[in-house]
Parts: sequence; structure tokens; C-alpha cells
Amino acid sequence: MSSARLIILAESASGGVWEASKYDAMIAAEFFPEVEIWVPDRTPAPKGPVGVQVVPVPFPRRVSDVPAWVSSRIALRGRLHKRDVVHVHGLRAYSMIAPYRRCIVTYHGARRAIEGGVARLCRNSALVLASMSAFHAFSVLPDTPGRWDLAWYPRAELASRARQYRELPRLLWLGRVSSQKRFDLFVDLAEAAISQGIVAGAAVAGSFDPECSGLEERATLLGIELLGVVDDVGGLLSDDWVVCLFSHYEGRPFSVEEAILAELPVIVSDLPGNRLMVGDSKFFADDLCAALRALENLRAPAQRRAAGASLATHLVKVRSAYDYRARLATAYCSLAAE
Repeated sequence: MSSARLIILAESASGGVWEASKYDAMIAAEFFPEVEIWVPDRTPAPKGPVGVQVVPVPFPRRVSDVPAWVSSRIALRGRLHKRDVVHVHGLRAYSMIAPYRRCIVTYHGARRAIEGGVARLCRNSALVLASMSAFHAFSVLPDTPGRWDLAWYPRAELASRARQYRELPRLLWLGRVSSQKRFDLFVDLAEAAISQGIVAGAAVAGSFDPECSGLEERATLLGIELLGVVDDVGGLLSDDWVVCLFSHYEGRPFSVEEAILAELPVIVSDLPGNRLMVGDSKFFADDLCAALRALENLRAPAQRRAAGASLATHLVKVRSAYDYRARLATAYCSLAAE
């Protein structure tokens, strides 16, 4: 085993980046004696996988915040040792330590971007892995049982078989509500679809960031059910939902993947990561009219059942075409041996 330390630089201590970082840390522990996850120090540090230390460090709040960005970069690089290996998710985190040589960049984006600009930007200073093209094959994490693991699809399939379809579906927002998301479009869709008799109701399973408190109040006034953070995601997804995720940008939205593997229909923004997972353009919507058209095609139980099965079949084929774990393990092994 190497004497080097592996540091995973996570821009967020929640959501998809945090889950991916924990997964990567568990693989890294096979090759490095010391593994740390560095997270922004502006929020309490969450619990990491067993044996992995979570370290709060200074991060800038915004890319445009130049003074904070420069000072954070200096602070981070001052903590790095010569033999450290750094794994970052995305170019924003990479710029915090560039041009540090012993670095892996996992880029969450379309394959064209990875093969083009991203690879050129990191040339000679980092190994680039494509998580969007490679698709993580998540294994069970000690503190998140049943989520993003290899056994998830069979359980989701059983849940779909037990599903009782209603005359009308309900809308579900699955995941955190932040400024990255277009939650206002979800609220508009819920209001219009309920008034037109297309859906029976709507719910949100996830927390709200402080800057979205106004949208939370509006959702409450409209009668949208706020479930908070739900631990039993499998149980939640066994119900008859149409899952929605509207965003300004996305890498690889795990909530959409979970919904599809549970054979639920989805309506999502037309973004590169969603295109790869969803495949069919009839499930894309970037405005209220398009979202209502997509929802109209899911009104009947038979339509929802067929759409869910078709989406799941497509996603399973995409997932099986790549082996992110093997690629990452090879990268870790190579850097640990240097």
C-alpha cells in the first residue's frame, strides 16, 4: 500500500457530490493508508465513511468572489504535501489546487466536453475521469443503506411490481431545493396540473436551502405536501408518482436515476446529463407548456407503466456499458504506486 495520502475535494457536504465523494473514498481506502474528504467550512462537517476523516477547509461561496477564491486557493495548497494525491469533482474544485500534479479530476458532464475542452484544460497536470459517461456503480455505504448501490435495481423492480396505480398520478420533487434548481417551474406545473385535473396532488421529498424559503412558502400555500428528508426512499418510490427535476444545470442527477430504476416516469430539463439517462425527448421540458404536454402523455396508468418500464430498460443498458469503479481503481492504483 502507498505511503501517500488521498484527499477528495468536495465542493458540497450534501447532495450528489457528497455521495460520490464518499463512494470514491471507500475505493481509495484499498490503495491509500490515509483518506480524507475536504468540505467547505461554512457548514458543519457531516460524518464520512468508516476510517475516512472529514476536514472542513475554506471554500469561496461563488466563482465570482475573486478575493475569497484566491485566498482559499492559497489556504488549500498550503495544506497539501508533496506526495498527496488529490481527487476533485469538477473544474471549479480543480481550479482550487491547479496546477497540482498528483490530481484526478472527475468531470460530471457530457462526453463531448470531456473529450474536448476539459481534457485540454487539465493536460499534463491531472488525470481526467468521466463520471457522466462512466456512470458510477455505487456500492452500499455504511451510513446510507439502500441508496445508489448495485442491489438497488432488483429492489426497485420489486417495488414497481407492487405499485398500485391510481386513476390520476401525483407529482414528486425528489431531492434538495436550491438555487441550482428551477423549483418555481415545478410549483407552476403543480398548480396548473391540479387545477386542470391532470394530477391528484404534488409533494416534495427533500430540504430547502435558506435562499429558497419564498418558494417553500408558496408551495405550502398551494397545498403541495412537504415531506422533508425521506430515509425510506425505496418505500417512497413504490407509490404512483411522476418525478420532476427542473434545473439550470446538472451533472448526473442521482434522484432521477433512482426514480427511473424504480420504473417511474420522469419529466426533466433538457440538459446533457439528463439526455444520457432519459434518452427520449418526450420527457424533457424547459417551460410550463412543455411540462404540461409531457404530463398529459402520462395521465393514464397504462401510459405511466409503459413509460417507467421503457426508461428503466434504457438506463440499465447505459449503466452496464461502463465500469467507473474499475477505472477509478486503476487510477488510484497507478498514483499510489508512484
